[in-house]
Amino acid sequence: LFLDIHSITAHGAPSFYLDAPTPDNRAFGEALGPTYALRGWPELYISLGEEGGTLGTAEYAHSKGKTALLIECGQHKAETSVDVAYIAIINTLVYAGLIDGEKQTNTLTEITVKNVFFRKSADDNFVKEWTHLEPVKKGEVLLKEVDGTEISAPSDGYLIMPWRTSPVGDDWLYFGT
Repeated sequence: LFLDIHSITAHGAPSFYLDAPTPDNRAFGEALGPTYALRGWPELYISLGEEGGTLGTAEYAHSKGKTALLIECGQHKAETSVDVAYIAIINTLVYAGLIDGEKQTNTLTEITVKNVFFRKSADDNFVKEWTHLEPVKKGEVLLKEVDGTEISAPSDGYLIMPWRTSPVGDDWLYFGT
């Protein structure tokens, strides 16, 4: 059993990656704490030409037959992120049977990552201060490039890990449904 604990630049709800939706990973995710499960990362990166997608610690553990999840506990500097991480650790220990406690069984909202937007210029901007997992409607303007081009939501969905100050060429915002 492996839990990889992370935080992100944006404020918003905690979530975890469920890219290997085995029955064990799903049960672990339901017991972890956050109710948002993000899927589709390997497929997104393969679609961008990265052979085999990315292989992080949770993916490596899963490739060795282990139950493994990566949790995004919240914004880097938010005190609540520490609380989310602590609760996830306790829930993991309970789930593994290492300590006594009541196992959680949360209903999950699964979001599949569909798009990534890369920052083209340091003068490109968000149209507002977006939060992680903020719902948006099809056609809602998300980003404005320096040349005036507006980037809109391709469908109803969620914004994932918006990074207002990302370096030029880096992932700036993900979109999922």
